[in-house]
Amino acid sequence: PVPASCDLRVSTFCRRLLIIMELIINEQEIEKALDKLHDLCELYIVVKEIIIYFEEVNPEQKSDIQPINELRNAFDHVMRVVAVWLKIKEKKESGKYIITHLDKAFGHVYRAGYDTVDFLSLTLKSQIYNELKGYTSNTIRTVIPNYYSEIRPSIYELNAKIAKFRSEKDVFNNNAEHLIDYVSEVKRIVDFYKEILTKKPALDEFEKKIKSENKKNALRDWIKRIVIGFILVLAGYFLRGIPH
Repeated sequence: PVPASCDLRVSTFCRRLLIIMELIINEQEIEKALDKLHDLCELYIVVKEIIIYFEEVNPEQKSDIQPINELRNAFDHVMRVVAVWLKIKEKKESGKYIITHLDKAFGHVYRAGYDTVDFLSLTLKSQIYNELKGYTSNTIRTVIPNYYSEIRPSIYELNAKIAKFRSEKDVFNNNAEHLIDYVSEVKRIVDFYKEILTKKPALDEFEKKIKSENKKNALRDWIKRIVIGFILVLAGYFLRGIPH
């Protein structure tokens, strides 16, 4: 449990912060700024989960630099807002300044989320390709029957969705729900990737079986050709010995 003294300090800080806000911006601007701050916090939680999720499925266990830069820029805008709220820095039209920088912070966090989803989808596509590289289409179709009918089309569909949305999106008119929808799509690809990993032993076994059968068939064909050739030689020999 949180100590009562800590809870009291937080409560006191919040009251003081609201008092300061009332001194520098009007009530309507306070309400608008708090709403934007609430949306920003919700979005950040979603994006943070996306980045952590990406790090878990990324074989190199590291984040892409672009989303990190976006979050750093978002933090800079939030600190500008806090500096004005705490009267560390004074600005004319403080309310407009605060709302503008909260919007900018939201935009950077939003782009961090989409950059991560985009990079994750490309990473998964590459990983799936590498895992299946070297197997014949017959092996893949036999061991993973839904690969050509479901998995591969879903990957291309996801890439098309993200490309279309990134070309049309307006960071100031979107919210975390859009990101959640795309994360759900990417998680489907992750599930496909995990399915492929679990089928790797079966893929190897089937490929080994096919190669073994091909060798046996090749050996049988070779023996068959030798036998047929031998029979033809004998037939020719006996036919030459038959008087005309």
